[in-house]
Amino acid sequence: KMTTKSYLSSAADVARLMSTKRVFLFDCDGVIWNENTLVPGAKDLLTRLKQLGRQVFLVTNNSSKSRAQYVAKCRKLELPIEEADIVCTAAVAAGYISKLKLPGVTYVIGSQGLQDELELHGIKCCGFREDDDTAVHDQGVEQFGDAPLRNDVSCVLLALDTRFNYLKLLKACSYVSAGALNEDAFLPSGQPSPTVPVRLPGTGAMLSALCVATQQQPAAVMGKPHRPMLDYAVQLMTEARPDQQPPPLSQWLMVGDRLDTDIAFGRRHGMDTVCVMTGCTKPADLLDLSEANSELKPNCAAESVADLLPHLAEN
Repeated sequence: KMTTKSYLSSAADVARLMSTKRVFLFDCDGVIWNENTLVPGAKDLLTRLKQLGRQVFLVTNNSSKSRAQYVAKCRKLELPIEEADIVCTAAVAAGYISKLKLPGVTYVIGSQGLQDELELHGIKCCGFREDDDTAVHDQGVEQFGDAPLRNDVSCVLLALDTRFNYLKLLKACSYVSAGALNEDAFLPSGQPSPTVPVRLPGTGAMLSALCVATQQQPAAVMGKPHRPMLDYAVQLMTEARPDQQPPPLSQWLMVGDRLDTDIAFGRRHGMDTVCVMTGCTKPADLLDLSEANSELKPNCAAESVADLLPHLAEN
């Protein structure tokens, strides 16, 4: 059933989808906010969900921020979100590596937020800013033949790093024995060109470089649509309510703006999904989907999260 805008689901379909949901997962950028501006209706929806006792998670593939940094942003935006409501790839990766109990240290390409999460989990790391120096990169490749390498690295963790360079790639290639990697092939730009769309390389671009150079695939990928994000959300619920079983995935709803990450994440793991038009996905993207792209097809489409509020079940 469609409205006059043929890509949108009817109010009845949205109400039916939401009637049994107890766990709500929201992507952040393009769904709850765009950069530092709230999407209209997002605050009211999250507030009402909390009042009704629903479990709310903000689920993001952005690995540059820690949970504490996301909480600080939510407070600035006056959103009713606590640290236990945040599922970010920095925390997911830290938790994942911690459970592996690997010997030695992890070589990390990433940001300060990721470093904060790893330190909170007591993970021994090297890398980060120590290989940022660009002064050595204007000479020939031969200079890197004697690059100093450690003999105690048992894992390589690759996340978004705007200072990614040849030395970091060289070290990651040399160290690879296991990986915990997040993929996002590109990031939405806040400054689109009217003539040539700006596409900012994301973690997936760096991951591809490492995979080609090593001829290996990552041992695990942290971000949506992959399983560790879901496992971490379940872990948070279990820790908060150890005497209760998390609701079945049929009672979970994933709300996002990207088909290949958010919607695929929900569909792949048995959740219903809603795609909103306030971020990456445009109406033409939904209309062009074929049956072969079933994993990318949302159960419902809405203009924004504001359209979900009138259809919340009160019981």
